Amino acid sequence: MKSHQQQSQLSFGFVSGRELCTIRHTLFSGIPICVVGGARDTTCNPRVYKPPTRRFGINMTVADLKSENSNAKLWAVLSLDSASLVSAKFVSSDGGKVQSIWTQRDVIASRKRYFSSTYVHSNSDTYSSPAPVEINNSSGLDYFHSPSGKKHLKFTTEPRNKQEGSVPGSIFAEVWTTGGGLDRVWEIDSSIHGPIFSDEWFGSGKWSPDETMFVYTADRPRATPQDETRDKDESWLEPLQYRFHENARDPFGEAYIGKRSPTLFVADVVEGVSYPLLQENPSDLKRKILGDPNWSPDGKLIVATMRRATDAVDADEGEEGVFLPPDLGLRYCYNRMSSIVLIEAPRSRHELTSGPRSMRIVSNAKDADDYCCNSPRFSPSGQDIIYLSAPRYEDPSFQGKVLPHNTTKVLRAVQLRNNKLSLPRTVISVPENPSPKEFPGLYLHSLLANPWLGSDAILLTTTWGSVNKVMLAVVPRENGELWHEVGDLKLVDWGSALSLVDLKDHSINEDDNVSVLDICESAVLLAVSNPVMPTALFVARNSLSSPMTVMAVSQLSPRARALKRLLDVTHTVDLILQPGKESGIAKEYDATIDERSMRFQVTLILPKTDGTKRPFIVYPHGGPHVATLNGYSQGTAALLKRGFAVMYVNYRGSLGLGQKSLETLPGNVGTQEVSEVAQATRWALSNPGYGLDPERVGFVGGSHSGFIGAHTSLIPGLFKRTVLRNPVVNIATMVGASDIPDWCFCEANVGSQNVNGWRYAADSEQMRVMYEVSPISRVKPIADPKQRPGPTLLQVGGSDRRVPPQQSLEWKRIMTQAYGEGNVTVRWYPDSGHAIDEVPNGDDAWVHALDFLCKL
Repeated sequence: MKSHQQQSQLSFGFVSGRELCTIRHTLFSGIPICVVGGARDTTCNPRVYKPPTRRFGINMTVADLKSENSNAKLWAVLSLDSASLVSAKFVSSDGGKVQSIWTQRDVIASRKRYFSSTYVHSNSDTYSSPAPVEINNSSGLDYFHSPSGKKHLKFTTEPRNKQEGSVPGSIFAEVWTTGGGLDRVWEIDSSIHGPIFSDEWFGSGKWSPDETMFVYTADRPRATPQDETRDKDESWLEPLQYRFHENARDPFGEAYIGKRSPTLFVADVVEGVSYPLLQENPSDLKRKILGDPNWSPDGKLIVATMRRATDAVDADEGEEGVFLPPDLGLRYCYNRMSSIVLIEAPRSRHELTSGPRSMRIVSNAKDADDYCCNSPRFSPSGQDIIYLSAPRYEDPSFQGKVLPHNTTKVLRAVQLRNNKLSLPRTVISVPENPSPKEFPGLYLHSLLANPWLGSDAILLTTTWGSVNKVMLAVVPRENGELWHEVGDLKLVDWGSALSLVDLKDHSINEDDNVSVLDICESAVLLAVSNPVMPTALFVARNSLSSPMTVMAVSQLSPRARALKRLLDVTHTVDLILQPGKESGIAKEYDATIDERSMRFQVTLILPKTDGTKRPFIVYPHGGPHVATLNGYSQGTAALLKRGFAVMYVNYRGSLGLGQKSLETLPGNVGTQEVSEVAQATRWALSNPGYGLDPERVGFVGGSHSGFIGAHTSLIPGLFKRTVLRNPVVNIATMVGASDIPDWCFCEANVGSQNVNGWRYAADSEQMRVMYEVSPISRVKPIADPKQRPGPTLLQVGGSDRRVPPQQSLEWKRIMTQAYGEGNVTVRWYPDSGHAIDEVPNGDDAWVHALDFLCKL
């Protein structure tokens, strides 16, 4: 009998509809499974042998590509029309030139393609662009332009010339100059630092004002395991040679695999060398995790974020009450304590190695508003530092409890005068009981690298309900005065320091999803999208002497523009949960009611129809403390193409609806959001104006929305088919295996966040609560076949560290025991993480989801 991990070498094939797949037969955890193009599928029939055919990225054959009606063909074509924006910025001092990087999914070649487009402002108030240029080395996507725009720095990890014997994976720094091409390139040895960070927490970097140095974040060099220093011929003598080593840790969890200890480095672009900014003692390696650096305008200081390892907390700094264990996942988690620090900047390369640099704390965790700080930025004068913070909860009911992973942010500022720091002050606070039409609070990850519009005002993007909106915030002067000339920029006042930028009169609709990308003097670069319009670039120009103008920068392809013809209407409405059972129907929220925390929001996207009833897909977000935005999604566009109406649900607990709404979910998971999704579904079905078919209703969700979908799949007669991607089904078993065990404690509302109360292992009572709120506790045998759950498609990332893949296997096993074989189909992607968005796995997942849902 082979072990569960062993696979036979027999190769089989099977025919499923129009698809011909190559499979290998295996046995995993007692469940017969077929690996289909790298994915496990429990519906395969290994008895029918076919010779292997040429494989494409999403398990298509040539016949699939030629079939106009296949979902594989549909997805491949949509991929060509759905270029996603990677980055865009002004590269000239007057805002007349924009450089952008885009990516497309190449389904046929089974890889992501990247290209760069440059747009130049002409005299006719339009932007023109030559043909895009493909970027063959995706490791060098981050271009760091100098303040003058005459230089840019990038880091790559591919060898310059394989014939010269460069080691694959080596890091190279390249400096390019305008008109001069490649100016300097140097290799950064692994003894200097490891991989470079370019993510939302640690990434980015900043040129010095004189453009001779560049500060950035990279991994500290790794220690050499003791075993590696042994003579290879003697390694057999060491019985513990495979013992755990510090380098095997992944302390930041999902999406940070292989990265463990970031800190700051400085590149001297004149001499072509890189050095650590701080000369550290070995004891500091676990104490200070640094990132997101910014240089002061005068070049004397660097501001950055700092995280402390919790096994090295200083009691005299008052941090003992905010303890969290080490090795917690960081992605999407804003309940990880961090501070803002100010570091003395080097004036030259020689000063870098001359001795230790001074470092001061700007924000202190003793201040409730400075719990999790990020995104520090100097003002143009260098006399102010602003930053974002996720504050601690002041509500007594939350004191000591494990905090949610996201919350309403505050904007903070400190003054820097004569090298002395003032106490932090709050510029934008958490609104108290806003009315339904008032500003709900700040919901964003970070500020722009240069957020300043003038000397004392910033532009930022914040989630407001189901869209992103652009807002202007004025930073008070030293005497508390607010003053800013905004020219013809249209503002809607929500307070003395904050205004909404009104763009709806200029080629941008009020319901469009709008984000600000860059600012250059009076020019503002915007990204705009909606459910049937992929991201497009616009520039808004503002001055004191002339009206504001908004110009389109990028142009959509003819097929992308044709997507608009799919849409009948997009309808966003606030609903309120009706007390009682899940079988109730939500009612439209009365805007005159001040209890905003009672409402949630749905968006219905209805395709055009010939009069027949539309099949209906409910598509909530995961998280749960995030939000679904009414921007473009290739998956949603594919569903609309197939005639499905799609409903997004921003249930209470989502961002953009206010802090009180967010706080209602912890302790009520498995009931509150499940009831809201179920009641919203029935509300939509009961509205004859939407023309939805109650016999063809499906659900798509992942992570926490997979948790919701597993729950709602058990409601008799509501959902006929359910697609779940890496769903949470049993919080009690997830807590010991996830990279975010604190999430389990928070959402189940058990445990406490302090040195003596919160721990990795849940006790029996906590486990009981976690189990009882989970979908797995509600699976019961049903005798009547008509009342049994409809079919479920499970899509599982075998390398998921956030929601371990065993969660899906638990669901498969218990649903099979309760409702028989064939109720749950599993597609397994062994190399995918939580999102399953890689090429080709993400394409395979969506094509099979479409095939599955089209059987409604």
